[in-house]
Amino acid sequence: KELLLKKGIISSEKHKGKMAIRVYPSWERDLNKTAVSTQKWQIPYFLDFSKGFDEEKIKELYLS
Repeated sequence: KELLLKKGIISSEKHKGKMAIRVYPSWERDLNKTAVSTQKWQIPYFLDFSKGFDEEKIKELYLS
């Protein structure tokens, strides 16, 4: 939530927030420059379950 506030995505006293956002997981390729920039800050918040899952990482991301 803190990062979304910082990026102006969700509303706060200072920002109206966005009506919609695009998400770009790590497996998305051939993105334009703006999408690549967005993808860079989003990637740490995606979990790749094809390689199993890290319960500690899930707790860190979603319970903190």
